[in-house]
Amino acid sequence: MARRREQKINEEIDRNMKIAFDKLTQEPLPDRLLQLVERLRKESAKSPDDSTPEQPSVPPSLKDT
Repeated sequence: MARRREQKINEEIDRNMKIAFDKLTQEPLPDRLLQLVERLRKESAKSPDDSTPEQPSVPPSLKDT
């Protein structure tokens, strides 16, 4: 009996986690992330293609986030 109850609880947890993560994956990416990706693409496009690319600097607003 206790085993069946534990199984039901685990199933409920699994369902709730799936609902939460499904909602999360449907949310749009934050604007700050999109802006960072765009900036990195632009920097990559204008830098020469070599084996040691410069590391992009992290804007202060994204540090320790």
